[in-house]
Amino acid sequence: MRYLPVFILGCILEGTNASFGCRQHLGCWKDISFDRAISGGKRLLQYEAEYVNNTRDLIEDCHNFAQSNGWTVFGAEYQRECFTSADAESTYQKHGQATNCRDGTGTAGAMDVYRIFTGSCPGIRAPTTCRQSLGCWGDESFNSRAISGFNRLGHLDSLENLVEECHIYAEENGWTVFAVQNERECFTSADARETYQKYGKVGGCQNGKGGYWASDVYEITPPPCSEAGMRQKSTIQLLVVFSLGCIFKDCKAEADSNCRNSLGCWGDSTHDRAISGDIRLEGSHDNIIEACHNFAKENGWTVFAVEFRGQCFTSADAESTYKKHGERDFCEDGTGGANAMNVYKIVNCPAF
Repeated sequence: MRYLPVFILGCILEGTNASFGCRQHLGCWKDISFDRAISGGKRLLQYEAEYVNNTRDLIEDCHNFAQSNGWTVFGAEYQRECFTSADAESTYQKHGQATNCRDGTGTAGAMDVYRIFTGSCPGIRAPTTCRQSLGCWGDESFNSRAISGFNRLGHLDSLENLVEECHIYAEENGWTVFAVQNERECFTSADARETYQKYGKVGGCQNGKGGYWASDVYEITPPPCSEAGMRQKSTIQLLVVFSLGCIFKDCKAEADSNCRNSLGCWGDSTHDRAISGDIRLEGSHDNIIEACHNFAKENGWTVFAVEFRGQCFTSADAESTYKKHGERDFCEDGTGGANAMNVYKIVNCPAF
């Protein structure tokens, strides 16, 4: 897994005016209409209709209003209301934490609260743990999410490092499973491991960042990390590539059991599998390529494929069927993609 620099705990650079710096999400907090957690009343009332219609950005406007007044904390509530004041940082927790905010803009009686950082964001870092994909899983409306809570990173039009940002948020909270959805939303909670499968597996995820009501789900694992985000074995690994493409991994006396040639990236269809026998292994294996290799070898089969970063396919006739849906060009890290599989052939390696 290649870690990219990201901003700690959801500190997000937004907007085109660099002077407005970045902000940190402080969570979802309760509010009461007759006893406001942040004094001063509703700000930016003139834009409320535009916020309801999603023609203006409530978070960005509220951020800018607070900063223009020299204040550092603001809250977005009910998808349309902005609250901020000079003493907001000392009062926003007045009524305790809430769990029903959504899209980073709160809800009725609950507000997403943010702290503004002027200048550069503090603490640029990468995750200190590893992750592995658990696949693509369905989700439904905010009233009954597969993973409880809310979009942890706020409402963003796009976030290039979304997976890393969400990983860090979960890691900082001590949670082990997180999900990214629709290329802009992050979901994670203490019980995510028990609930993420609530709506079953789906096929609409793309580029590891989910899709419409579809979440790419990840499990955080301890280091050291491999290139594909899987945990490595503690033994020293060797990688020797011969002209014929024979690859050695975890080389020992029985090195020939781990030798294979890549046959490229090939298409698949959930309704008409290129390799018969359905999914042989899935998800939780430390190294899905090695696990699939071994499964095929133990059954006396010579061709296997890894798809969707965590699914293993292999069969006795795989060598004659894997090209069924033609070549593809969007496999990643040797572990395929959505309806795309990296295919391998097991061969005998020369002695070394």
